[in-house]
Amino acid sequence: MNDNMPPKVAEAIAAVMSEVPKLNKGERNSHGNYNFASIDDFLEAVRPLMAKHKLIISADEDDFDVIGEGKDMWLRMRFAFSAHCHGETYGPMRRSIMIKASMGSQAFGAGQSYAEKQFLRSLFKIATGEGAAIDADSHAQEPLARTRSKQPDPDAEPPQGWVEWVNGFREILNGYQTDDEITALQKRNSALLRALSLANPSLYAEIGNAIKTKRADLAPQKKAA
Repeated sequence: MNDNMPPKVAEAIAAVMSEVPKLNKGERNSHGNYNFASIDDFLEAVRPLMAKHKLIISADEDDFDVIGEGKDMWLRMRFAFSAHCHGETYGPMRRSIMIKASMGSQAFGAGQSYAEKQFLRSLFKIATGEGAAIDADSHAQEPLARTRSKQPDPDAEPPQGWVEWVNGFREILNGYQTDDEITALQKRNSALLRALSLANPSLYAEIGNAIKTKRADLAPQKKAA
């Protein structure tokens, strides 16, 4: 990835960011009993603004693999996003997600939608009204969505399961803009991270790679400052 974001791309992203509205959570997850904003909600909010400011976001699937077996089989997908505006390009910005492979062929579409939604949310800083439920800056509760309100034992698994917890961690991580924020997130979740390293080393490695990638993405911004 090129180190510095081209001026036209940066200006277009900032313009969309300044105009994108807060999204209503129009869909409901009956299993988890919570509302959420769908990929269509995100696209309807940003698509006309991207067209207005001549910004194109492209998403390519880098690769995928399947981990686990039986009921614990998961599809892991990796994507490369690029931003284009007036002949200038920034990217690729790489992201990865995990989703239940039991969905069959639908898992690929669901994975792509989830990855794109979270990327757009992070890129344009789109508010969705979750508030402290997934706000890693809230010291009143656990920083990740639907985790215990008290610090768990080092060997305890979060109620939503490790995969959902990791996805929540990555979602918060993607929204950060400084190394200090990332370090604070790691410290606040040190017990769970230790537990994850023992319970599921591959997922723990995924978080490590995500943190490394995010810090690398922030490095050009740090140099510019």
